[in-house]
Amino acid sequence: METQQQTEPSDDLYGLAPKEETAIQALISNRTLKDAAAAAGISDTTLWRWLRKPHFRKAYLDARRRIVQQSVARFQQLTSDAPGVLHSIMIDESQNGATRIAAAKMIVGSALKGVELEDYGERVDEIEAALREKVAQTVSLR
Repeated sequence: METQQQTEPSDDLYGLAPKEETAIQALISNRTLKDAAAAAGISDTTLWRWLRKPHFRKAYLDARRRIVQQSVARFQQLTSDAPGVLHSIMIDESQNGATRIAAAKMIVGSALKGVELEDYGERVDEIEAALREKVAQTVSLR
C-alpha cells in the first residue's frame, strides 16, 4: 500500500542520478524493498546495492528525517486544540469517572510540566549569564 507522503527533491545535494532520486521516493512510498524497486523500475538487487552506497543511504535517511520533521511540526500545530479537548472530556458528566479523572490528571500534569520547563529555562539563562560574566572577567585579567 502506497502513501501520499512526498519529500523535496535533493537538488543534487548528494549527487544522485534521477533514477536514484526516483528510487528514494519509491522507498518512502512503498512498504517493501521489492515494491519500491518495482515502482522505481529497477531490480531488487540494484536497490539493495544502492542502499549500501553511503551517498544514497544518506540521501534516503535525510528524506525520511524530513518526513518525520514534517510530522512533528504537524503535531505541534495540533497541540493548541488538545487542552480544549481535555477540558471538554473533564467537564462532560456523561463520560465515566475514570475518563474524566484521566483528563484532569493530564491537564494538571501538563500545567506542572510547563511550569517546570519555564523554571529550568530561567535557571539555564542565569547559569549562562554567570558563565559569560566569568569568562569576561577571565579575559580582562589577561
